[in-house]
Amino acid sequence: MFTGRETVPNAPALRLLHDLIEDYADEWLTKAMFHYRWHYADDIEKAGLILPLWRDLNQSAAQLEKTSEFIRERQISRLYVVGSNEATWAAIEASYERFLTAMDELVEAQSFLFGARPSAADFGLYAQLTQLAGFDPTPQRLCLQKAPRVYAWV
Repeated sequence: MFTGRETVPNAPALRLLHDLIEDYADEWLTKAMFHYRWHYADDIEKAGLILPLWRDLNQSAAQLEKTSEFIRERQISRLYVVGSNEATWAAIEASYERFLTAMDELVEAQSFLFGARPSAADFGLYAQLTQLAGFDPTPQRLCLQKAPRVYAWV
């Protein structure tokens, strides 16, 4: 399937599947991450507090409050940019839950998408899941409830 240290399958059909999954991670799961982070109060609170600290641990409490408020307002006002709105919320959340179910079933059988070693598509999923399963409270709770193997995989 792979030769050497490559992270993309060599077989054309597997390469196509790989590319679709990697694109799904980069383009669709990003919508879920942004939606959960800036739609639910617990997620907004955590992200608004922690994201500014990732940039500058040494800022004063007053500066942190100002930066947190700026980030919260800006990101919430941009939910529409990623397509998160009243008409799409249910579809985004149902899609994330379907993904969790499918991924949990997959990692029960094998450690990575294409077998025993990670591909670039695994890395793409992992990047989104560090936030969805590892940082934001609402999607993390869903992951723990519906897909504990995925939580452990991250």
